[in-house]
Amino acid sequence: MKNYALILAGGSGQRMQEEIPKAFIEINGKYLIEYSIEKFSEHPDIHHIILVVPKDYLSLSKDLVKSLQYAKIQQVIKGGDSRFNSSRIGVNTIQDQEAKILIHDAARPFLSHKIISDCLSKLEHFDGLNLLSPVSDTLVEIDRDRIIKNIDREKTRLVQTPQAFKLSCIKKAQQKALLEDTINITDDFNLVLKYRCGECSWVEGSRLNFKITYPVDLELARLLLH
Repeated sequence: MKNYALILAGGSGQRMQEEIPKAFIEINGKYLIEYSIEKFSEHPDIHHIILVVPKDYLSLSKDLVKSLQYAKIQQVIKGGDSRFNSSRIGVNTIQDQEAKILIHDAARPFLSHKIISDCLSKLEHFDGLNLLSPVSDTLVEIDRDRIIKNIDREKTRLVQTPQAFKLSCIKKAQQKALLEDTINITDDFNLVLKYRCGECSWVEGSRLNFKITYPVDLELARLLLH
């Protein structure tokens, strides 16, 4: 069974106060997407990588792959008009009858080999996996200007990527979402849960595996990446 990494690079830079997609912001001489490509490329158990990028960055991405000779990148394709469609387009390029696929946001540059290995290993026993990280701060529920109650952080987790699936499982979930017009659910794991497409579990993530969303995240990434 082949192992695929699907990297989604369509996130906008709106909250970053940037005019370009986050994946193509430069940090220390590299595009943000390159850090995820390198982690998957260096992992011995990842066989193929698929990049899904905005149409305006398709040519740049293909030139990048060619110039840096990323041998594991199988395809560089244009994404859709939403995260759901971009994910679906990427998933459907895989023609294997069955495979393992890790779906990752390019805006998370601190992916580790341990997370990749843990996801691939646990997919031996489950069809869908969420990547979850512990919550360190106290959580409360609010309603307008009132605090309603404290939330037990021991029973909560932060969702990260990659989310990992058997190929048949995620394909089935995405097909059902199209038929029932629930494509507004952008989280692939939630689709699998909603349509009960297989046995699901989770893998422990890392607080370092944060998503570049706001300018402060970018500043922190510049300090940590080299």
